[in-house]
Amino acid sequence: MSPDNMAEGVEAEERCNNWQEATRKETTRFGMNYSLFNRACKLNQAKTMVLGYEGDYETGNSKEDREIRSRWKVVKTFALAQS
Repeated sequence: MSPDNMAEGVEAEERCNNWQEATRKETTRFGMNYSLFNRACKLNQAKTMVLGYEGDYETGNSKEDREIRSRWKVVKTFALAQS
């Protein structure tokens, strides 16, 4: 991987992570604190680009969350809301 491609990948990952963090929800279940999201970031299988996924919020229940994340859709841009 070239240095330029590597730098672009790091920037894309950082943008996606910031995009994901913008939806963070904190909750407490059974006395433990959890961070819930309705977005995620992942490198595609060809390892050529970072993909964003978005959908319904997680619940904090691992079984339910796997099902929820399986329905998340790919997002093409990581636009952050202007504050």
